[in-house]
Amino acid sequence: MQLAIFLGIHLLVTIVLNGSKPIVSLYADSLGSSVAEIGILVSAYAFLPMLLAIKIGKILDKIGAKRLTLYGAIGMVISVSAPILFPSYYALLFTQLVMGCSVICCLISMQKTVGNLDGNRDKLIASFTLMGSVGEFIGPMKSSFIYELFGVKYTFGISILVLLIVIFIVIFLPKSFWAKLEESKAVDTNSTFSLLKNKTL
Repeated sequence: MQLAIFLGIHLLVTIVLNGSKPIVSLYADSLGSSVAEIGILVSAYAFLPMLLAIKIGKILDKIGAKRLTLYGAIGMVISVSAPILFPSYYALLFTQLVMGCSVICCLISMQKTVGNLDGNRDKLIASFTLMGSVGEFIGPMKSSFIYELFGVKYTFGISILVLLIVIFIVIFLPKSFWAKLEESKAVDTNSTFSLLKNKTL
Protein backbone atom coordinates (compact mmCIF):
# COMPACT_ATOMS: atom_id res chain seq x y z
CA MET A 1 0.00 0.00 0.00
CA GLN A 2 2.76 2.43 0.96
CA LEU A 3 4.77 1.66 -2.15
CA ALA A 4 1.75 2.07 -4.43
CA ILE A 5 0.92 5.48 -2.98
CA PHE A 6 4.47 6.77 -3.27
CA LEU A 7 4.81 5.43 -6.80
CA GLY A 8 1.54 7.19 -7.65
CA ILE A 9 2.88 10.49 -6.31
CA HIS A 10 6.08 9.99 -8.28
CA LEU A 11 4.08 9.26 -11.44
CA LEU A 12 2.01 12.45 -11.13
CA VAL A 13 5.06 14.61 -10.44
CA THR A 14 6.91 13.10 -13.41
CA ILE A 15 3.93 13.60 -15.72
CA VAL A 16 3.81 17.31 -14.85
CA LEU A 17 7.58 17.71 -15.13
CA ASN A 18 7.98 16.04 -18.50
CA GLY A 19 4.71 17.46 -19.75
CA SER A 20 5.96 20.99 -19.22
CA LYS A 21 9.23 20.57 -21.12
CA PRO A 22 7.92 20.52 -24.72
CA ILE A 23 5.30 23.16 -23.93
CA VAL A 24 7.91 25.62 -22.70
CA SER A 25 9.80 25.33 -25.98
CA LEU A 26 6.69 25.44 -28.16
CA TYR A 27 5.21 28.42 -26.35
CA ALA A 28 8.51 30.30 -26.37
CA ASP A 29 8.69 29.77 -30.12
CA SER A 30 5.15 31.12 -30.53
CA LEU A 31 6.21 34.22 -28.60
CA GLY A 32 8.96 34.85 -31.14
CA SER A 33 11.90 33.73 -29.00
CA SER A 34 15.17 33.09 -30.81
CA VAL A 35 16.87 29.70 -30.98
CA ALA A 36 19.42 30.88 -28.40
CA GLU A 37 16.68 32.03 -26.03
CA ILE A 38 14.90 28.68 -26.31
CA GLY A 39 18.23 26.95 -25.64
CA ILE A 40 18.62 28.98 -22.46
CA LEU A 41 15.10 27.99 -21.41
CA VAL A 42 15.78 24.30 -21.92
CA SER A 43 19.05 24.39 -19.97
CA ALA A 44 17.71 26.63 -17.18
CA TYR A 45 15.82 23.69 -15.72
CA ALA A 46 19.08 22.00 -14.66
CA PHE A 47 20.84 25.13 -13.39
CA LEU A 48 19.57 25.31 -9.80
CA PRO A 49 19.58 21.52 -9.21
CA MET A 50 23.24 21.49 -10.26
CA LEU A 51 24.06 24.04 -7.57
CA LEU A 52 21.60 23.06 -4.85
CA ALA A 53 21.19 19.27 -4.96
CA ILE A 54 23.55 18.64 -2.05
CA LYS A 55 22.02 21.44 0.03
CA ILE A 56 18.55 20.04 -0.64
CA GLY A 57 19.77 16.62 0.48
CA LYS A 58 20.93 18.12 3.76
CA ILE A 59 17.58 19.86 4.18
CA LEU A 60 15.87 16.50 3.63
CA ASP A 61 17.82 15.03 6.54
CA LYS A 62 16.68 17.90 8.76
CA ILE A 63 12.99 18.36 7.93
CA GLY A 64 11.99 14.96 6.59
CA ALA A 65 10.62 13.65 3.31
CA LYS A 66 6.99 14.61 3.85
CA ARG A 67 7.65 18.31 4.32
CA LEU A 68 10.22 18.51 1.53
CA THR A 69 7.90 16.70 -0.90
CA LEU A 70 5.13 19.12 0.05
CA TYR A 71 7.37 22.14 -0.46
CA GLY A 72 8.50 20.75 -3.81
CA ALA A 73 4.93 20.23 -5.01
CA ILE A 74 3.96 23.75 -3.93
CA GLY A 75 6.99 25.11 -5.79
CA MET A 76 5.89 23.24 -8.91
CA VAL A 77 2.43 24.82 -8.65
CA ILE A 78 4.03 28.26 -8.46
CA SER A 79 6.26 27.49 -11.43
CA VAL A 80 3.47 26.38 -13.78
CA SER A 81 1.24 29.26 -12.66
CA ALA A 82 3.67 31.89 -13.93
CA PRO A 83 2.97 31.50 -17.70
CA ILE A 84 -0.78 31.62 -17.01
CA LEU A 85 -0.56 34.87 -15.06
CA PHE A 86 2.27 36.48 -17.05
CA PRO A 87 2.47 35.05 -20.59
CA SER A 88 6.02 36.06 -21.50
CA TYR A 89 9.48 34.66 -22.11
CA TYR A 90 10.66 35.68 -18.64
CA ALA A 91 7.73 33.87 -17.05
CA LEU A 92 8.83 30.71 -18.87
CA LEU A 93 12.38 31.25 -17.62
CA PHE A 94 11.02 31.57 -14.09
CA THR A 95 9.03 28.39 -14.64
CA GLN A 96 12.10 26.44 -15.66
CA LEU A 97 14.26 27.67 -12.78
CA VAL A 98 11.64 27.05 -10.09
CA MET A 99 10.52 23.77 -11.65
CA GLY A 100 14.04 22.37 -11.58
CA CYS A 101 14.56 23.22 -7.91
CA SER A 102 11.10 22.04 -6.88
CA VAL A 103 11.25 18.74 -8.73
CA ILE A 104 14.60 17.83 -7.18
CA CYS A 105 12.99 18.35 -3.75
CA CYS A 106 10.25 15.87 -4.63
CA LEU A 107 12.45 13.31 -6.33
CA ILE A 108 15.15 13.19 -3.66
CA SER A 109 12.51 12.85 -0.95
CA MET A 110 10.52 10.18 -2.76
CA GLN A 111 13.55 8.16 -3.82
CA LYS A 112 14.97 8.06 -0.30
CA THR A 113 11.56 7.22 1.17
CA VAL A 114 10.89 4.39 -1.27
CA GLY A 115 14.42 3.06 -0.80
CA ASN A 116 13.87 2.85 2.96
CA LEU A 117 10.59 0.94 2.80
CA ASP A 118 10.49 -2.68 3.88
CA GLY A 119 11.51 -5.08 1.14
CA ASN A 120 14.26 -5.59 -1.41
CA ARG A 121 15.82 -2.17 -2.00
CA ASP A 122 16.90 -2.98 -5.56
CA LYS A 123 13.34 -3.92 -6.50
CA LEU A 124 11.93 -0.85 -4.74
CA ILE A 125 14.25 1.52 -6.60
CA ALA A 126 13.60 -0.35 -9.86
CA SER A 127 9.85 0.15 -9.39
CA PHE A 128 10.47 3.83 -8.63
CA THR A 129 12.54 4.24 -11.78
CA LEU A 130 10.01 2.34 -13.92
CA MET A 131 7.20 4.59 -12.72
CA GLY A 132 9.29 7.63 -13.64
CA SER A 133 9.70 6.23 -17.14
CA VAL A 134 5.94 5.80 -17.45
CA GLY A 135 5.52 9.45 -16.45
CA GLU A 136 8.12 10.49 -19.01
CA PHE A 137 6.05 8.73 -21.67
CA ILE A 138 2.63 10.06 -20.62
CA GLY A 139 3.64 13.64 -19.79
CA PRO A 140 4.72 14.99 -23.19
CA MET A 141 1.97 13.12 -25.02
CA LYS A 142 -0.72 14.45 -22.70
CA SER A 143 0.48 18.05 -22.56
CA SER A 144 1.21 18.35 -26.29
CA PHE A 145 -2.26 17.12 -27.14
CA ILE A 146 -3.92 19.59 -24.72
CA TYR A 147 -1.68 22.45 -25.89
CA GLU A 148 -2.55 21.83 -29.53
CA LEU A 149 -6.29 21.84 -28.82
CA PHE A 150 -6.72 24.37 -26.02
CA GLY A 151 -3.55 26.42 -25.60
CA VAL A 152 -0.98 27.05 -22.92
CA LYS A 153 -3.34 28.20 -20.16
CA TYR A 154 -5.37 25.01 -20.20
CA THR A 155 -2.21 22.92 -20.40
CA PHE A 156 -0.62 24.44 -17.32
CA GLY A 157 -4.01 24.68 -15.62
CA ILE A 158 -4.41 20.91 -15.79
CA SER A 159 -0.86 20.56 -14.45
CA ILE A 160 -1.90 22.66 -11.46
CA LEU A 161 -4.88 20.37 -10.83
CA VAL A 162 -2.62 17.30 -10.94
CA LEU A 163 -0.22 18.92 -8.48
CA LEU A 164 -3.07 19.85 -6.15
CA ILE A 165 -3.91 16.14 -6.02
CA VAL A 166 -0.28 15.45 -5.06
CA ILE A 167 -0.39 18.13 -2.35
CA PHE A 168 -3.66 16.74 -0.98
CA ILE A 169 -2.23 13.21 -0.81
CA VAL A 170 1.00 14.32 0.85
CA ILE A 171 -0.80 16.44 3.46
CA PHE A 172 -3.19 13.70 4.50
CA LEU A 173 -0.79 10.77 4.45
CA PRO A 174 -0.15 9.70 8.07
CA LYS A 175 3.38 10.02 9.40
CA SER A 176 3.53 6.25 9.76
CA PHE A 177 3.52 5.96 5.95
CA TRP A 178 6.79 7.87 5.66
CA ALA A 179 9.67 5.52 6.31
CA LYS A 180 12.27 6.64 8.79
CA LEU A 181 15.21 8.08 6.90
CA GLU A 182 18.57 6.50 7.42
CA GLU A 183 21.22 8.89 8.63
CA SER A 184 23.57 9.95 5.88
CA LYS A 185 27.20 8.97 6.18
CA ALA A 186 29.63 11.79 6.84
CA VAL A 187 30.92 13.07 3.54
CA ASP A 188 32.84 16.20 2.69
CA THR A 189 30.03 18.02 0.89
CA ASN A 190 30.33 21.58 2.06
CA SER A 191 29.65 22.63 -1.51
CA THR A 192 28.74 21.01 -4.79
CA PHE A 193 32.10 21.88 -6.29
CA SER A 194 33.96 20.19 -3.41
CA LEU A 195 32.88 16.90 -4.99
CA LEU A 196 35.23 17.63 -7.89
CA LYS A 197 38.12 16.96 -5.46
CA ASN A 198 36.97 13.35 -5.20
CA LYS A 199 39.18 11.47 -7.68
CA THR A 200 36.90 8.44 -7.72
CA LEU A 201 33.89 10.57 -8.64
